[in-house]
Amino acid sequence: MIYNTRVPKTFLLKRRGDISLAKKIVFVIAGALAAALLCACVFMPSLSVPLLPVVCALLAYAGLRAGAWIFLPFATAYCVAGFAAFGFCEFTVAGAVLLSALCVPVFFKRKLSPLVQTALCAGVGAFVVCAVFAVFAIAMRVSVSDVIRGAYEKLSRDPVVRLLSKRHYATLSQTELGHSPYSPADPLYLAEAISRYAEKVWRELDGTVLWYLSGFGAFAGGAGALGGFALSERVCGVTGAPVRDWRLGRVYLLAAVLPALAFAFLAFYEPTVPVVIAVVNLAVTLPSSLCGITLLYHTLTRPKGKVKIATIALFWVLLAVAALFYEWGMLALGFIGLADCVADFRKLLDWALE
Repeated sequence: MIYNTRVPKTFLLKRRGDISLAKKIVFVIAGALAAALLCACVFMPSLSVPLLPVVCALLAYAGLRAGAWIFLPFATAYCVAGFAAFGFCEFTVAGAVLLSALCVPVFFKRKLSPLVQTALCAGVGAFVVCAVFAVFAIAMRVSVSDVIRGAYEKLSRDPVVRLLSKRHYATLSQTELGHSPYSPADPLYLAEAISRYAEKVWRELDGTVLWYLSGFGAFAGGAGALGGFALSERVCGVTGAPVRDWRLGRVYLLAAVLPALAFAFLAFYEPTVPVVIAVVNLAVTLPSSLCGITLLYHTLTRPKGKVKIATIALFWVLLAVAALFYEWGMLALGFIGLADCVADFRKLLDWALE
């Protein structure tokens, strides 16, 4: 029996309308979810580390669909709401400036490839976060680490910071405190606990603050752009090389990894250690971790049907966990990305599943 394979024109029109409607629905959901996550960041600024990269991804998708202007109202509302909730908080200002700056690469979306746009977003993110805290440090005439310490001390109403502060305070002895520990009922207890926790963060950042700031900005910008392109592909289809196939290749090892490792020898001169840590991580850890994300995305999007929805959801969960446990998450993804530079695991996976 011969079947008529011609599709009726009315069905084509219906399908076009359905696709257009799907784009509008996803666009609204992305905007609403970005607004909800920013509200969480306003009331709990400590959640900005795992949540802002996701917000950047949602707004990057919205920017691809509606234009670069979409970043600005979200950044303005975030800054105003953060000021109302916590006063002048450096973390909120840095996040708002980061969101505003990420609209710049979207202006060049017609002239640059998606991969170049992702790299540009990472560079812009690293620059603006470092610049914001540097401006604060210059204005206050203190070090950048002291600015971060002061920002933590302002977060007395952040539930996460309160919890971590109380846990840390419980581990301190009378010798470390210089006086008997305050009881939770004491009016000075919370301020003392948060101050001691801020001091702990300040000590941990000693020598690595440049990498933490630049790395977070680059990760939020780069992973945000990458996530935006990936989401756009799921909704609108692939217009170029799919995100799941992005990889750096062995040329990256020669062009970036080896020069960065050679630059690392400057660490024998003690004053250059913070700069060396930042440069090596930006040149090696960050790009390889983004490559690791694309390999992870490639692996988890291979299943078909309903299982694919679950695996894509798992991908976003793993990305949020990597952002939450920032240092170790970047390191783990970086090793995956470096391994993918040496051997094309995508081809190996295709061969294994044939």
